[in-house]
Amino acid sequence: MFKVKPNLALTPDSLVLTFKVAFCNPPAAAHGSQTGSCHYALGYHLAGGFLFAPGEFVREVPYDPRFYFHGEEQGLALRAFTRGWDLFHPQFHQVPLFHLYKMPASASPNLHWRQDLEARRTIKWSERRRRAQQRLSGLLAGQLAAPYGLGSERLLEAFTARSGIDYSKLRIESPELTLVEAPSK
Repeated sequence: MFKVKPNLALTPDSLVLTFKVAFCNPPAAAHGSQTGSCHYALGYHLAGGFLFAPGEFVREVPYDPRFYFHGEEQGLALRAFTRGWDLFHPQFHQVPLFHLYKMPASASPNLHWRQDLEARRTIKWSERRRRAQQRLSGLLAGQLAAPYGLGSERLLEAFTARSGIDYSKLRIESPELTLVEAPSK
């Protein structure tokens, strides 16, 4: 499951958070060794490069093109949640792939923030980051129109209860791990 990286704080100027994978050890009964079932953590964040959903998700929660890398996954997760979508995170040993973001000690040759690419851009990375922060703030303030605004199925207070992230009070708490059983085939 994802958790907010330690020592991060929400500020009025930046509501963007970064997340890390948190390995959890569910109770032995949740491993399904006796019943053949498997359990997932009920989540509140998503990774854009590891998102699997029915096609209806794209119609109900379209990608907001005004986000650029910074805060996009938070915005997508908030919009999905407030539209009634639940996010599920598999146990680490159940994930059959790995996202190698960059090689250790490499110069990040293929990442978008390379200095030579930045030098050729009309709109600089810092400006895109500033706009993304404003976009996330607008989303949380209810200022964005459909289809890029919050949904009406669930309130932000319900998101706070699940995630421990209270954007209105600029507070982050550790949420309880909620395991749900996968449907049997």
